Amino acid sequence: MAAPRFKNFIKRADRSVPPTGATRCGVHGNLEALLDPTSAEAAKVAMDMPAVMIRTIKYLGSSEGSSPAQAMGVKAHALYAYLMASARLELANATNFLVPYEDAKKFLQIERTDRLREYMTALNRTMVSYDFTEKDGVRNIGDSIQLLSCRTRIMPDGKSYIKYSMPDDVRTVILAAKSYAWEELAAFSKFSSKYAPRLYPILALRAGMSFEQPHPLVFETEELAAQLGWTHEPGKLKFSHFEARCLLPALADIKEHVQRFQVLECKPIHADTRGRPVIRISFTVSHAIRPLEERQKMETSASEKGILQALMERRGLSMQTEIPAIDTLARAATVLDTTTIKVAERWANVLARAREVPALPFGATGDGIGQDILDTMESRGVGAAFGMWLTDPEPYDPLIGPKCADGMEALEEIPECDSRSTSHDLSDYLNSILNAA
Repeated sequence: MAAPRFKNFIKRADRSVPPTGATRCGVHGNLEALLDPTSAEAAKVAMDMPAVMIRTIKYLGSSEGSSPAQAMGVKAHALYAYLMASARLELANATNFLVPYEDAKKFLQIERTDRLREYMTALNRTMVSYDFTEKDGVRNIGDSIQLLSCRTRIMPDGKSYIKYSMPDDVRTVILAAKSYAWEELAAFSKFSSKYAPRLYPILALRAGMSFEQPHPLVFETEELAAQLGWTHEPGKLKFSHFEARCLLPALADIKEHVQRFQVLECKPIHADTRGRPVIRISFTVSHAIRPLEERQKMETSASEKGILQALMERRGLSMQTEIPAIDTLARAATVLDTTTIKVAERWANVLARAREVPALPFGATGDGIGQDILDTMESRGVGAAFGMWLTDPEPYDPLIGPKCADGMEALEEIPECDSRSTSHDLSDYLNSILNAA
């Protein structure tokens, strides 16, 4: 089998066909960016994980009898996430997959090959169970299966690869899945708690659901402990140990390394009996925010692009260094429910105001000032500065002062003050440019 190359699915063209794991894009972003998991580009890479796999997985231990916690550490979990993402690119047509040793080591941020082999061994030894039913594509309830099967393959050029496969039932379920969570892959390489990569998908699935107000996600304490692989004698779970050694470290990792959502609350629920034991745990998460790169682009005609460029040049702005790319403006237009030209004009106004009065807030909430926009544009480029503005795009009114920002507000909920341009507006723009002295 030839060594794999980095590539992504082509998005399905037939919108009348319900999307499944076999037809939709399984990896979002460029996997090659994960070779530097600390980069800004790596933070944008995500993978679909079927909801049924997240909801029903249980870590049973290893084939050699050790506990789940011993069988699979945090780096082994990161390797599993990377291998699953790499397999998604070929999953519809292949059952065996290859990943170069060097690529895996870069993602895991390790240098020693023997460490990588240890993590491969951990994956081989880890046994799990899922509760799959016919609607998932296959029936498999509670059966113990191997998480992944990994071995080393040395290619004719002398380079070492991880050759691996997943259970047939798991592959079938992924290809048939219609419900899933987006997992930020770079986060797995940064986690320090072995329980973070187990708790994170559960919360990511909830964050990706549609809801107007955050609604608590409640688990029976022993049920959650089993799902996270926390070992204890049945009926003798000591919550203080579970909280201190499992929950709190995992939540700290998620807070530091996950970008799409926040954990707003983790609250123990006590029984009304003697000693008030903790019988349930409630999590409240924010709605997942979709990065601008994942938005659909507002349709922008060639004439609109010409008008936009002429308008910006008349204002003395560089299309290369001071105005975001047309695609970025078009995606922002979708977010703000306006036109690409309107977005460019608003951004140009923000820049002009920031340069004139750098200490003035650039948005209605007053969380950032114009100098922040200028500093970000100088250090990280116009794209980063534009993204900062999009978090608070309503103009600041000094007569009103800052508005109270809702921490749960996502980009799609930001109101738009300007109305859509009509064809007459575009003609007026063009005439004013052509007739300008």
